[in-house]
Amino acid sequence: MNIYYDGWLWGDYHDYLALPGGPIISELGAQALPSIGELRGLVGDQWSPDWEKLALHNFDYDASFHVARVRMGNSWQELVRNSQ
Repeated sequence: MNIYYDGWLWGDYHDYLALPGGPIISELGAQALPSIGELRGLVGDQWSPDWEKLALHNFDYDASFHVARVRMGNSWQELVRNSQ
């Protein structure tokens, strides 16, 4: 089995459509944040995010915002909703 990361770890999300045999989504929600309650337990309530602290919990800033183009929003609630 091959897992393709075109458009997720590199390139643009449109690149995934050009794969031979058509796209098969194999890792749905790979960058989605946990629930608000769990997130607060990890990083606290303060907004704006401490990206280094989130990275310690495997959050990938570049993949989320530059590749997948998740909108950051203006609160934890918006960021969690947008990442789902």
